[in-house]
Amino acid sequence: MARLLIRLGLLVAFAFSIWVGYYAITELGIQSSESWLLVAADLAVLTSILSTWSGQRILELTEDANLPNVSVEFDPHSRYGVVQVRAKNTGGSPAFDVKVKFDNPINKQSGGQVTLGNKGNIAILSPDQSASELVGTSHWFFSQPELTFKGTLEFKAANKRRVTNKFVLSAEQFVAGPSHDSELPYALWNIQQIPAILKEINSKLNR
Repeated sequence: MARLLIRLGLLVAFAFSIWVGYYAITELGIQSSESWLLVAADLAVLTSILSTWSGQRILELTEDANLPNVSVEFDPHSRYGVVQVRAKNTGGSPAFDVKVKFDNPINKQSGGQVTLGNKGNIAILSPDQSASELVGTSHWFFSQPELTFKGTLEFKAANKRRVTNKFVLSAEQFVAGPSHDSELPYALWNIQQIPAILKEINSKLNR
């Protein structure tokens, strides 16, 4: 609302300045020195208004960059062989009281449904922080008949302003492609198997 009022004020000032210049030329006459003095002053005002408009736009972009920006996405890349649902804040300030509600619930392989956070509520997400929940193995999840889900995302900024967005969450784009962008998750998974393998080797040697 404040942005709209500022822009309306600048537009009114711009229109008034145009009218002043028109009045100076038509009423005082183009040969009048007073009219040219008025036109020169009017041009200075118009330049100031345009500069203020540009500065206001830069200020708005800076404010927007510092706002929280929360999104919900499927994450089949972070961990080998499993799919997660992740809510992440990519904005410049914390998001408070984050609520994720699914119109068509996402079922988990272990039973139950994905809720994210404490029954669909995340107290705070700092910038670049995320909250995730395991859905199931990649093989199981991508064999499910439904891979597109809709819902509502709500959160509050530090200025108490509440943001509500509708979202569409789809995993269709991952079905035909590779599960990982690199071999790192698979390598880390193999490293995690080393203790069990060593234990098995040790038990066989001790027989």
